[in-house]
Amino acid sequence: MKDSIYPALQLTDACNKRCRVCLRVPGEQSHHLDRDTFFHYLEDIDRISSVYPLGFQFVTGGEPTIWKDNGMDVVDVLSALSKNSKIRSITLPTNGKLLGKKDFAEAFLERLSRSVSQTIIIGLSIAEYQENLIDGNCKALDHLMAQTAKPGNKIFPVTLVTLSKKDDTDKILKQNYPDVIQRVTPLAPLGAGENELNECPSLSLAGSDKTDLGAFSPYFMNDVTSRLKISENEFAAMPNREIMNRLSLFAHCGRSPFIDKVWHYCLPYRENPDFDLAPVGKMKENTLDEFLAGMPFLQRIRKMGVLDAADAYKDRLSGSAREKLDRLFSSDRKVSVAYRGCMICKELAALGIWQELRNIAE
Repeated sequence: MKDSIYPALQLTDACNKRCRVCLRVPGEQSHHLDRDTFFHYLEDIDRISSVYPLGFQFVTGGEPTIWKDNGMDVVDVLSALSKNSKIRSITLPTNGKLLGKKDFAEAFLERLSRSVSQTIIIGLSIAEYQENLIDGNCKALDHLMAQTAKPGNKIFPVTLVTLSKKDDTDKILKQNYPDVIQRVTPLAPLGAGENELNECPSLSLAGSDKTDLGAFSPYFMNDVTSRLKISENEFAAMPNREIMNRLSLFAHCGRSPFIDKVWHYCLPYRENPDFDLAPVGKMKENTLDEFLAGMPFLQRIRKMGVLDAADAYKDRLSGSAREKLDRLFSSDRKVSVAYRGCMICKELAALGIWQELRNIAE
């Protein structure tokens, strides 16, 4: 049996909010999953799950609660997925705009509880840029909490807290909603937030100074110490480059395919056709194995970590690529700590280094 995979099914890239900072460009509406493609996806996960067990199934967007197609909505999607016993758990992230409306929230959540065969985790995104925590209260979260007290409830609310460097959203939520689990992540410079690196918890890959983590610092320290099995003193002294390299081994590298109408290897390479695994409905049991077998550099990353893998080929890079790699490691360059190393892969791709590394490895 292979390691579990954690597929993220994107229903739409449309959204009903226009946040200043967003993983995708606000207003983008180029993708819409149709009903037939969704049922082909159900065929795919049945086909591959005998080899790669399914861990968390994400149903995402854009904003997934606004998705509709040919008589179906997101409740129908969650209901169909929940009936597959091979899926261990299902998570629906949402900005909560619709759930902030009491009548909609009551009808939606009660219908969802009646329709699904397992408890659904609803991850409510709360952040300064979401502007949905007003005077310490969040209407959408209040409505979710009210649903959990009802008989037959199959909703488990979690707050998805995104922190910038100077931020106390997590503390406010702990005070006002002490019984709600928080999943705290750092603000990432993606999409509309590409120019927000100075607000993002980040590290220079040179040295061991960690002050640029800001408000996210205790969460990052806990993540590192628990995963690398080191003490807090060792965390403080460990070079940032070593931390990020070792953390990258814990990212779901190759195990978190992103799916719209095609299975993509990972989000940073979503737009690169070389990293498309298969059209939805054509994912075979051996697709992942064959893909990874043809990607020696990816195999290196999975064994060594992204930075050590890049460094192993440094002497074979062109002069300009070596200079770019050196700048990445310079003291005046910062890299977001979001996704435990994925942002470094994104940097390598943006700098044009990734393709050279791939060609050398092959």
